[in-house]
Amino acid sequence: NYQIWNEPNLYPEWGDQLIDPAAYTELLCRTHDALKAVDPNIVIHTGAIGPTVDMSGRDAFDVLFLQRLYDYGAGDCFDVLSVQGYGLFSGPTDRRLRPYTMNFSRQEWLRDIMIVNGDAHKPIWISEAAWNPVPNDPSIAGIDTYGQVTAEQAAEWGPLAYERAIGEWHWVGVINYWF
Repeated sequence: NYQIWNEPNLYPEWGDQLIDPAAYTELLCRTHDALKAVDPNIVIHTGAIGPTVDMSGRDAFDVLFLQRLYDYGAGDCFDVLSVQGYGLFSGPTDRRLRPYTMNFSRQEWLRDIMIVNGDAHKPIWISEAAWNPVPNDPSIAGIDTYGQVTAEQAAEWGPLAYERAIGEWHWVGVINYWF
């Protein structure tokens, strides 16, 4: 298994330059072709798409970014879609599906994009899943962006995330809990 990059839709992860789905698709496809030439059984994962609703151009809205990858031909260049499955402000049983709601259910939006583009047969792997148990301190960088839960909530919600995926998301292959 090879994951090609991490969070290519987020500015700091894409080398402090503007997000470029065409350039990432080229990187993904060239790497895919080189690795498959060595061993056709190698499993290629996309870089984990980071959840974001940013429309400023600094980061790329995750759902639109994935569609752009398909538009550039990335569907032929991966076996597994890798995503980040952070709950941020709510638990894994929060089933709201709204474009600007950041929650654990967000994987369903990405799955819909895969299906529309003919990739229903491919799994999603959640390379990072978690909640953010940090103290109530406004000086913590990103506290308004990344959520804040209690340690008890994070401990309760982790297993519930796995239960939800097992029970509802047959297309999720792996969830890695990130701490």
